[in-house]
Amino acid sequence: MEEGINEEVKSIVRTLLTRKRIGGVHTPEAQLFRKFKNIHDKEIRKKIDEDWKQLETFGYLIRMKKRTKKGTDYHVSLNPKRVFEIKEWIEG
Repeated sequence: MEEGINEEVKSIVRTLLTRKRIGGVHTPEAQLFRKFKNIHDKEIRKKIDEDWKQLETFGYLIRMKKRTKKGTDYHVSLNPKRVFEIKEWIEG
């Protein structure tokens, strides 16, 4: 997996893995990013967003638009085909 990924993004992926959000089980993306709302440095926020999009591009994350009572939100889960690679990346 990518070595240059930010520690904040790594902690989000670790959260998805420990909560077993794999495949059809998903969680709202905004809920995962709540703990970073106090980061006001634009450079760090930009790096987090770039790394998050990079994981989605490489197929480690599944991001889908879900209809909720308040409109539509993005929900994310881990790709079940890539779980073993993700576990190795988190542990190593």
